[in-house]
Formats: sequence, structure tokens, C-alpha cells
Amino acid sequence: MLKFKVNRVTLSLSLILLGNLFIIYALMPTIRLAYAESKVDQNVPEELRPYIAQFELETGLKFKSTISFQTDSSLFKPTEAAFALVRPSQPHSGAIMIRRSAWLKYTEEQRTLLVWHELAHSVIGLSHIDGKFVNGCASSLLNPIIPEPICAELELPRYKAELKELAKLRFTPKSFYFNSK
Repeated sequence: MLKFKVNRVTLSLSLILLGNLFIIYALMPTIRLAYAESKVDQNVPEELRPYIAQFELETGLKFKSTISFQTDSSLFKPTEAAFALVRPSQPHSGAIMIRRSAWLKYTEEQRTLLVWHELAHSVIGLSHIDGKFVNGCASSLLNPIIPEPICAELELPRYKAELKELAKLRFTPKSFYFNSK
């Protein structure tokens, strides 16, 4: 049997190394998001890059459309916060427009859901899914109305899980369906 002689210096260095490894492990999600964010198209408004990077990390899908803020209210229906223009014959080639005034009023969770909702149209090619849970919150990330702040915060993990499942469907022209509700 081998005997190791451990002195205080060796033990201290080992503990420092172990502590550093723990810190690196704890920071990995932040590092992954920062790296993914750096890979997002530089034409995307900087404010939107973290949301797109998180979408790409969660789904494994890449965003190749255009996305922009709009201040011209005439582009939107009165209740719309955003919309995706999608061309079924050209996957990932649409455009997403977000009403600036709505964006400024939304919470962090609502902004996440808004961007992911529009990306689900544009990148995955899915239409709206209506419905509510018994608690009154939208039953799907693809519900046409962005949830109220309490629902957005409460149901974000469920919507994130749904997004991962929807991403498995992948966008193909044959599977594309879009209704203009």
C-alpha cells in the first residue's frame, strides 16, 4: 500500500485548485450563454442577443432570420406586441418585428417568452396554440397572448420544457403550418 505524505502546502494548493474548479463549474451556464451570445448575428439588436442565444442553447436550432424593434404602430394590430413574417418555402428566412413600446413595458420573463414565441414561428415554423391552465395562465408558449407577469414567471420552466419538445419537430416546408388568427 502506498503512503502519501501530505503537508500543509500541498493540502492548501489542493483546496485552492478544488475551489477554482467549483467556481468554473458554477459559472459554466453563464460562460456558455456569453459564448452563444457572441455567435448571434451582429445585425441583431444587442438588447435581443441574450434571448436569441438562450433560445439557440435550449433548442439546438440556429436563428437565421432578421429581428428588429419597430416604433411605427401602423405595422401592428392594436393588441400585437410582435409578429413573425414567415415564408413556408424558405425555412428560417422570415423577419420578426417587435413593438418597442410593448417591449419596454414587459418584465424579463415576458421578454423571454415574446422572443421565444416569435422564434418558434420563424425558426420552427409553428402556429398559435390556444388554451389555458386551470390557474388561468396560457397553456403554451405559442398562445397568441404573452402571459401576464405572474404567469410568465410561474410558468417559464414549463414553457422552456415545451420549447425543447417543439424544437424536436424542426422546421420543414411539409410540416409547416401557420394560421393568421
